[in-house]
Amino acid sequence: TDDKGVALDGAFGGIQYAPFSWLSLMVDHDGVATQAGAKLHATYKRLSFFVKAYSTDNLRQDAAFAAGIRVPLGSSPPPKPERKPLVWGLQRDPQMPATEKRDALHASWASDDLARTYGNNLAAAQNGRCGKEVSYTAYNVPLLRLSCDENRYSVEWSSGLGDPEAAAPHVQLRLDPVQRYVVGTEVGRMDYSIALRPSLHAVLWAGLSSHVAFDIPLVETDDYEENGALERSAFESGVAEFAAQYTLHAWPGLFIQATGGQTRVAQEMLKFVRADLAWLLFEGRLGLAYSITDFEPEFTGAAETQGLGKAFLWISPGSYAAELTAGRFLYQDSGARLDLYKYFDRLRLGLYAKADEDLTYVGMTVSVPLGGRRALGNRWVSVAGTPRYRASFETEVDSATDENLIRPNFLQQFHPQRNLLDDVLDQWRASPLYVRSR
Repeated sequence: TDDKGVALDGAFGGIQYAPFSWLSLMVDHDGVATQAGAKLHATYKRLSFFVKAYSTDNLRQDAAFAAGIRVPLGSSPPPKPERKPLVWGLQRDPQMPATEKRDALHASWASDDLARTYGNNLAAAQNGRCGKEVSYTAYNVPLLRLSCDENRYSVEWSSGLGDPEAAAPHVQLRLDPVQRYVVGTEVGRMDYSIALRPSLHAVLWAGLSSHVAFDIPLVETDDYEENGALERSAFESGVAEFAAQYTLHAWPGLFIQATGGQTRVAQEMLKFVRADLAWLLFEGRLGLAYSITDFEPEFTGAAETQGLGKAFLWISPGSYAAELTAGRFLYQDSGARLDLYKYFDRLRLGLYAKADEDLTYVGMTVSVPLGGRRALGNRWVSVAGTPRYRASFETEVDSATDENLIRPNFLQQFHPQRNLLDDVLDQWRASPLYVRSR
């Protein structure tokens, strides 16, 4: 270009690097400014989904975001070569124990690993070779069991207290990035507060555990700073939560969890007690859950009690699912939320809508692991990344006043740092139906 000081004035170019099949990192220089971005993407047959974020030199915003679905209109590409499955435990090895234990505290990919083992050993059992019996636990609480009987390899619920002798105490350090943000679609602006949340989780014995989490603020926009409009929603340095929990697989598919401790809500440390109940029916095709949380002391703007019911349905086991949440949320809000999910192994993408009597919001959500397939360490101490980093972007589409009302805490759900649906049931994956479908 002949115009000086504008894009494409001088040398320009960019670099894209894909460390994983689902993540791309990009840096480009347009001759004037250098920008960086990241894109999460996944494919399913002829559909591709993406969510991307990149920096910008626009004076009214610090970053730009986009999400979408692509559908090719031309001919289908040739099929990719089929991956060779991970094979282990096809035959009993006299040098190895007949039973292997997999704990979700140690392996964040445990439910999908269990599905691979089931598929591999299913064929072996049909050929007269029984593989290992594998048990899958979380917090030393039995969840699922793979077993072989008369050349039949099966997956079933494993309930009760488990084996006390096999329940070893364990401590894990987990690192979670956390964020809060507000998107103003009419003015093209996004405000955010981002922090790192390391947490220590100690499993004492079967079902009993405790955890403590800390917040380390990293970056925030002006509105989240002191005297800003969103000051009370910003992250603060210090303890974010500490609590004790007891989890029980009381009956095949029926789970109970009790939690008590203190957590930070709107920069207030509140005592809380919480009870969770989840019942997976028809081997996990239908899930029903209810949680009730009581906070003390009361403070202006926050509900004293949160009570939420959930209904989850696998539309296509292991691939598509729907979840309905309704009841009393934080900040005295009552309403309902509907999520439609697509699962890609450990990646989960979703579209959702939530509404009360006056407002309706729609958005997109993504859940993806940040960290390796295995935690680093041994059976007593380990370090891991978050197995399900979650982010969502939403905007208001309807209101009683016909204005774009920005409600950063609209129909917000409280989840303890370690909770039943995410950390024990692995976002509804820990079921016989899911293992068989994978």
